[in-house]
Amino acid sequence: MEHDRLNLRRRERNDQRPTRRHLSAIQQRMLIWLQDELQRRTDTTDGIPFPALVQAMRTDKLNVMTSLRQLMRKGLVAVTLPRGAWTRYIDLTSQGMAQAQDLTKQTPHTELPEKRRRPDKRERDLRKRDRRSRHRD
Repeated sequence: MEHDRLNLRRRERNDQRPTRRHLSAIQQRMLIWLQDELQRRTDTTDGIPFPALVQAMRTDKLNVMTSLRQLMRKGLVAVTLPRGAWTRYIDLTSQGMAQAQDLTKQTPHTELPEKRRRPDKRERDLRKRDRRSRHRD
């Protein structure tokens, strides 16, 4: 009996608390970029194409897809696949738009870091050759 009353009090307290949404750095970048891009592209009716989002995030597709799924679960973005199309389109929900506006107020707008590029075979061979010549001297 006492245990049930304590659980009821806990549930009531939890219901009164505002839900806090923790977003990773890539999720924050995605929301801010989507907001900026939707404002910039006035002619879009469906949203932003998924390949454009992946390219803008400058990280691998799996990270973007995983983060996008988490944002969908939180109700911040909506993903649609128009009839007869192959490309998915991403749009911000009203909650996502509010969250993105809060993020832009908190953090100044900064450019995304450049994607690290793996050196090609010729560059690696040149580096090896340089290292070997240094050791011989």
